[in-house]
Amino acid sequence: MEDLLALGAMKEFHNQGFKIPEEIACMGFSNWKLAELVRPSLSSVEQNGYLMGQKVVQLFIKDQQSKTEDKSFHTEIIPADLIIRESTTLETKT
Repeated sequence: MEDLLALGAMKEFHNQGFKIPEEIACMGFSNWKLAELVRPSLSSVEQNGYLMGQKVVQLFIKDQQSKTEDKSFHTEIIPADLIIRESTTLETKT
């Protein structure tokens, strides 16, 4: 969904005459396949949804099998990847 919002923003920036990424950079957050098909292609964060789903199921099963009433919170770190495409640049302006 976040990539769709970024793509909509890119279209509006283009309509307003902005050059992407020369004048404004755009970034998505879900790395949908559509992100690489548009021009300029959309940089995005790959969230690793499959691993997130696995962890949720593992924690749910562990919670259901637990004999205690302890409902403490648990934090899992799921790695993400930054996918740089044409809508952003790694160059810094001085």
